[in-house]
Amino acid sequence: MTQLELTEFTNAGGLAIALGTRNSELQPAFVRGFGISLRNDGKALSVFISKTQAAQTLANLKENGRAALVAAHVGTLTTRQFKGAYVSHTDVGESDLPSVEKNLTEFIAICAKYFGEQMAAQFRAFNIFPLIAVTFSIEDIFDQTPGPGAGKKIN
Repeated sequence: MTQLELTEFTNAGGLAIALGTRNSELQPAFVRGFGISLRNDGKALSVFISKTQAAQTLANLKENGRAALVAAHVGTLTTRQFKGAYVSHTDVGESDLPSVEKNLTEFIAICAKYFGEQMAAQFRAFNIFPLIAVTFSIEDIFDQTPGPGAGKKIN
């Protein structure tokens, strides 16, 4: 995956995002992401998650430092999995809000188009704030788009 392709994918909006972690006993934890942003010249990725849902994820990251994120464009089903090492977390600042807003606006519009206004309204009703940014290094990227190439390492 080229740097341009990586940038275009992460900036596209309309992504369904899931951040996965595990504890030392291999028990998984999942949290929904509401936007992503490249950091450190594309060597790291921040995912924006609800602070109220973050406790187990942060505990797992502090314990073993491993993260796996899946992001799927809900309109095209283009899907990427990112794996890497935890770097940090912080409260989301003003500069990250446009990324979250773009992703959610496009995600909800696509949901309305394909699944109806009732589903879109449910997403609009989510109270996701306050948000935190969880940043991890990008060590591996996999194509997880449904089809024959799913699972192929692309970096």
